[in-house]
Amino acid sequence: MGFGQQKTFIHDDNFEQALINLGYDNVLDDSVLTANIYPVTVLNVSAQNISDLTGIEDFMNMDAFNFGGNLITSIDLSNNIKFNNWSTKYVARHNRFKQQHIT
Repeated sequence: MGFGQQKTFIHDDNFEQALINLGYDNVLDDSVLTANIYPVTVLNVSAQNISDLTGIEDFMNMDAFNFGGNLITSIDLSNNIKFNNWSTKYVARHNRFKQQHIT
């Protein structure tokens, strides 16, 4: 799939900094190149003081995701079609988690 210079909006600076630390981005500018995150299959952004995971919907090949120890209250993983490693108990215990949306 070709993304060219398409960018994914990342609202939370802590989330974007975590992506920078993992090598998926290089500038804190509220976006990441979609081509850089599309192939990611495992993402660990635990304990990064993240409160908003806007942009996670473009990690379409992700099948494992650890975001425990953050300030997440809701998440929409409906576009993450390969996602299969989900623990509501873990997430609820380690975030301020109120709602999830997975279809």
